[in-house]
Amino acid sequence: MKKLIAGSWTSGSFDLDKFGKGLLLFRNAPIAGGASPSQVVFNRPTRDLIPAHRRSFAPEWQKAAGILEKRVLRAKELRTFHYNRTTRPLPALRVGDNVVIQHHRSKRWTTPGVIVEVGAFRDYL
Repeated sequence: MKKLIAGSWTSGSFDLDKFGKGLLLFRNAPIAGGASPSQVVFNRPTRDLIPAHRRSFAPEWQKAAGILEKRVLRAKELRTFHYNRTTRPLPALRVGDNVVIQHHRSKRWTTPGVIVEVGAFRDYL
């Protein structure tokens, strides 16, 4: 957003049209979930400055995208199921257990320690 504002300045004055066009493109860009913010709000893609065929906004393409999204979700669930099939939970640590502590910067497990207190949700001192 800061780049959008900085790019809207032309020869010492703020160009509102340039900012509006940039904001439109920003709102139509996909985010982490795969859909753009305007697509999340309006449940369909909105037209912007990038040329697109008029049929690309047709409802059948939205249905196809929904079907594809369901397939991707099903594949993810299947991968999770197969991964979790052979996993097992770690044993709980008790007070007095000897452990090795990971250094937060180097990510190496070098510092020896002893569990002094057990908190909730795998929180240890």
